[in-house]
Amino acid sequence: MTTGYKPKKVYEFCRRHAQPLFGPAGTKIVHARTVVAVKGGHSATKIIENVSQIDAARQRAGLRIVTVGTSVLKDDLYFSLRLAAPESGESFPAGYCHYAYPEKDFYQGLCAETMC
Repeated sequence: MTTGYKPKKVYEFCRRHAQPLFGPAGTKIVHARTVVAVKGGHSATKIIENVSQIDAARQRAGLRIVTVGTSVLKDDLYFSLRLAAPESGESFPAGYCHYAYPEKDFYQGLCAETMC
């Protein structure tokens, strides 16, 4: 969940769900329904830019925030949206996006941004 808009509500939601374990060996997901609070960053090369420090997390009752490189993630998503559907009998290509939304507005919103 993104913390950019109404962060207190996001923090409350995230605290009600399982959190990843952060240790010296890295981050470990131990529950299938883990929820992570994320914040958009500016990196053009890193997916995960930063994980908030323990001191900052203490101010949010132990909740750590992961900063992600939105440019990298958007590029990856837009690349995946360009993948063609397979011919009948063939398997879907890796990264192919499957959406169950019949509303045209969803797809217009998904593709609303343009690259500079």
